[in-house]
Amino acid sequence: METMSLPNKVVIREVGPRDGLQNEKQLLSTADKIKFIQLLVKTGLKNIEATSFVNPKAVPQMSDAGELWKLLSITSDVNFSALAFNLNGVKRAIQAGVKTVVVNVSASETMNLRHSNKTRKESLREMEEILNFAAKENTITRIDLSMVFGCPIEGKLNIDQISFMVENLLKMGIREITLADSAGLGNPRQVYEICREIRNRYPQGEFGLHIHDTKGLGMPNVLAGIQAGFEIIETSVGGLGGCPFIHNAAGNVATEDVVYMLHEMGLDTGISFPCLLDAGYYISGILGRNLVSRQSEICLGQIKG
Repeated sequence: METMSLPNKVVIREVGPRDGLQNEKQLLSTADKIKFIQLLVKTGLKNIEATSFVNPKAVPQMSDAGELWKLLSITSDVNFSALAFNLNGVKRAIQAGVKTVVVNVSASETMNLRHSNKTRKESLREMEEILNFAAKENTITRIDLSMVFGCPIEGKLNIDQISFMVENLLKMGIREITLADSAGLGNPRQVYEICREIRNRYPQGEFGLHIHDTKGLGMPNVLAGIQAGFEIIETSVGGLGGCPFIHNAAGNVATEDVVYMLHEMGLDTGISFPCLLDAGYYISGILGRNLVSRQSEICLGQIKG
């Protein structure tokens, strides 16, 4: 019998504390965020995006980024990262002690202009400044390339639009690029074909996948990416998050659901599923609402039953 082509292990990068919480209207205390992150660490997660150094007026939820970073228990066991959108944000992050900074740029020209008031070429020029500064500070720079699988304004992007950004970023010395379906507009065939083509064109790069569940295709899109050879998947506990460009859009694909699927398929993640549920229940209680995670709903129903 022919078997599905899959890796033995998949790395899960948790983005709930940053991408998951950034659009929440209820401002969480720094102490609650730290407790949430501590519970995530207990799951065995080794990669956690903890916060973002962005304009606090634009993203009030992340206004405590510097304070939060000082309170994190930084160890060699967990790679904590933080997001920034420009050189000023990167400088703030590094000043706070961040050793892995994630910089967001868009594969969509229109969305890049809307986000940063820069063309893609202008963002690439700024990226060179960021890399030079980060290198002097012994800081790793990772790229979050957004809108890869669809832009709410431009629609579907072609492979050359995506490759233009990937190729230029790799030439600068970027080691890892995450392809993000920020608006959740991708479909499994498209995700597989783009991920496969990018891997084939740029075997020297390390690539991750960031999926949103806007249209309900989050899980099959994750599986398509893994089948295409991607072994780093970004998820958010409880499906926290959302797309600010699409009204009532669902959030990131839920960490619990992805981990459950992978474990059922015999793939190693190194994550404790029960501890993951605990983290989800905690943040659900803080926010005062149920989260969008099929596995959490099932397990909570069994407990109540």
